[in-house]
Amino acid sequence: MHARGLCVRHYHQQRRTGRLRPAGWVYGRQGCSVEGCEEPHRARGLCVGHYEVRSRHGSVTGGYL
Repeated sequence: MHARGLCVRHYHQQRRTGRLRPAGWVYGRQGCSVEGCEEPHRARGLCVGHYEVRSRHGSVTGGYL
């Protein structure tokens, strides 16, 4: 516990913004943006596999995964 009964992270968040984000709040996307892929997103809206394919081949299309 830090000050005002909050952990360090939440204390600084409240100090910076004046409020705490709502419980259960999730930033950004939840899943991969490729249609039919159920994996959680990792970067740029893509899962790890699709992100690797995109970085190597320039596109996620073409049946690499």
